[in-house]
Amino acid sequence: MSGRTGWDRQQVASHRQAGRGVGEAKGPREQHVESRQRLAASRTAEVNHRVSCLDSVLTDALKRAPLTFDDLAVKPEFPRFRPGHLAVPEPEPTWAGYEPEPPGPLEMLFGGAGRHKQVVARAEEVFREALDEYRQREARRVAELVRARREHDERVREIENRTRAENEALRARAEEFLDGWYVAVEWFVERVLERSAYPPGFPKKVRVAYRSQSRGVVIELELPPASVVPDVRGYEYAAARDVMVPVPRSSGEVRRRYAQLVACMALRTLHEVFSATPGEVVETVVFNGRVSAPAPAPGGESRPHLVSVQTGRAEFEELVLSKVDAVACLKRLDARFSSDPCEMEAVEPFVEFAPEDFHDSGATVPGVVSGDVLHP
Repeated sequence: MSGRTGWDRQQVASHRQAGRGVGEAKGPREQHVESRQRLAASRTAEVNHRVSCLDSVLTDALKRAPLTFDDLAVKPEFPRFRPGHLAVPEPEPTWAGYEPEPPGPLEMLFGGAGRHKQVVARAEEVFREALDEYRQREARRVAELVRARREHDERVREIENRTRAENEALRARAEEFLDGWYVAVEWFVERVLERSAYPPGFPKKVRVAYRSQSRGVVIELELPPASVVPDVRGYEYAAARDVMVPVPRSSGEVRRRYAQLVACMALRTLHEVFSATPGEVVETVVFNGRVSAPAPAPGGESRPHLVSVQTGRAEFEELVLSKVDAVACLKRLDARFSSDPCEMEAVEPFVEFAPEDFHDSGATVPGVVSGDVLHP
């Protein structure tokens, strides 16, 4: 018992609480302690979930089907026609609702027949007026219904025309992609990487360039900082002090997990690009992973490369990514990997982009690599 840690003692206490009889009353103090213990367990579960998401960054991507141009096709959502009250005709007035009650026998003896005739005549006039007003309202309702249907049909046609135009443009871009036109290849690879779902809080910056002659893609991806790895293993409740105590994660484990994460993101990106593109379009991929952090100069920013890897399709497809150690795998690919990613020890990338060569998808600004024109 003397060798137990606070964490162990908390678990034992939790089991004892769980073993109490259902009917045993608990005082305010016990209820407070149990509430805080549940909170500690909940926070610990959150940390474990975050770590699990980081651990599965690569393996989760392996389960997803690669993006295709068909996936990018516009699938229109047409609005439903909702005419509301316009679709419901108003009940037509009937004579039965206006016809006066006939006079009784006694009333008939004292001139009731003549008075009844006058009442009937007036009722018939009111009925005709009501019928005319009803028919006018119905005519307006039908006209508004026709107009609403026409406007709805016009909206549907607009959506159909826009969808047709966008999908025709997509088919044309797919043909340009297969022809190796760099704008189309860069655009598609960007779509592949933009749709890559990382855990919340990960940066979404990506740059892509393509060299048609060598069928090579150059990618620069923004990496999350080392702080994405939780620096605690969980939380325990110290009842004696009534405080929530974080259980620290060792700095060595944080460094190891962050290095694995960086390596997994590199391998994941290579996998996503190679699996979504045919060999006749993309034969090699260069991946550069950078991280942003405050620079020593006030107001500045340092963006060192933490990993750079260059590989061909055949070499990469030999890897069994579901079973590899990511860092060791990158070494096998002769990648340049930071000696200490947590400390942002930089590496020299295989391909360095100049700032003026960054461009949005569809732009035609060329990049320069070792004095050569990046685009033909």
